[in-house]
Amino acid sequence: MRARTFSKLGLLVASVVAFGCGATFDPATEIKSLRILGVQKDKPYAVPGEDVTLSLLWYDGTQAGTSEPPRPVQIQWLGGCLNPPADSYQGCFAEYAAALADPTLAFASGFTQGSGPTFSVKLPTDETAGPFGPVLHPSQDVKLKPYGLSYVFFAVCPGAIEAVADKAFPLRCRQDGADLGPNDFVLGYTAIYLFGPSSDGSAYRNANPVIGGFNFGQTDVTDAACFGAGCFGPPAVDPATQAVVGYVDPTEPAHIDCNVWPSLCIPSCSDDGDQLKCPKHEISLTIDPHTFEKDQVTNEAYSKDYLEQMWIDYYSTAGKFKSGTKLLNDATTGWNNENFTEFYAPSATGPVRVWAVVHDNRGGVSWAGTTLEIQ
Repeated sequence: MRARTFSKLGLLVASVVAFGCGATFDPATEIKSLRILGVQKDKPYAVPGEDVTLSLLWYDGTQAGTSEPPRPVQIQWLGGCLNPPADSYQGCFAEYAAALADPTLAFASGFTQGSGPTFSVKLPTDETAGPFGPVLHPSQDVKLKPYGLSYVFFAVCPGAIEAVADKAFPLRCRQDGADLGPNDFVLGYTAIYLFGPSSDGSAYRNANPVIGGFNFGQTDVTDAACFGAGCFGPPAVDPATQAVVGYVDPTEPAHIDCNVWPSLCIPSCSDDGDQLKCPKHEISLTIDPHTFEKDQVTNEAYSKDYLEQMWIDYYSTAGKFKSGTKLLNDATTGWNNENFTEFYAPSATGPVRVWAVVHDNRGGVSWAGTTLEIQ
């Protein structure tokens, strides 16, 4: 029996298939469009009746390398989908469409919605779930404790997000009278797991990974990095009405002060991130050793001593990584000393954003980022 792996993040995007020879694609780590990089829940494991706050990390690379300002984006959340059939997120779509069309039904079903980079959802109890209860149901694995599953969906769009009844998913993104495609309209979902008490009567919990610092090369650049909510963009405000019209990523600095942060100022590479020709620059995080928790649910069920699995995903607005994903901790063998990656500079000069998003296999997420100056 292996430790269970829960989906960290689901994205609902249209597929694009290319035919022919010699096609090249940007690496998944390089952000050239509107992208969601991570969703964090303040309680990855929760108990019925609790409030859970979610935070969204995104970046819009559409205007990168141009003189255009960052686009304000709308962020919409849908919550309240409890235990859909077969635990499938698709089972939520009809419920959301009905709730958006009928406010009375929305109240009865516990449907909630919100906007902005953070969102809170109140998890039901058996008393408040009504016809959608009970909150906890048996697992297909008879050794595991009963659990509940609450899905939260999110949508990010540089236009207007509208409810729509004739689509599989009940939201669409429109701009200038036309629906926007997957490069501009990003949909996704995340799951909150609910459990009853453990064998000793305490609640099953999972903390988010704890990032203690950011290192570039051999230098600790923590003071030049963002963490968690510090990586969010500010609201975009209409100067005439002062109303919030969306959210934008933090503006790119004109230049890094290379006298203060010389290690963050690196030469460009004419071979544009080629691992065989460009100099390498090591990136690593300082991780609190106490952040690696035991998988209590699995361990109690199978009398094992598994740790949670943990890994890092790296992203940048330009340049390339030797590996975009690095293992931090294995369920059985533990800590991986070689959890760093190597960055290779692009040919273009100017600021480059870099992020490291840390995941565990029980729904925990944390992130950190910094800016490099390519000279």
